[in-house]
Amino acid sequence: MIYKSLHQIQKYLLNKHNIKWSLSTVKYIFGNPIYCRSDENVINYLNSKNIPVYGEPNGCGFITYNSRP
Repeated sequence: MIYKSLHQIQKYLLNKHNIKWSLSTVKYIFGNPIYCRSDENVINYLNSKNIPVYGEPNGCGFITYNSRP
């Protein structure tokens, strides 16, 4: 599935999963690296932006303590 706008993603979440998020919440989640899957490419990108990364890539998301959408 390829969506070209946040509005399309918002509609998909509502129609398929009954998740009622505002556009600002959807934008926040897509802009926050904590929600992407961890792999070498992501770690290299974050390091290139001087963002510290802890742990090893395992295909799951990055998690920080006390982070909320």
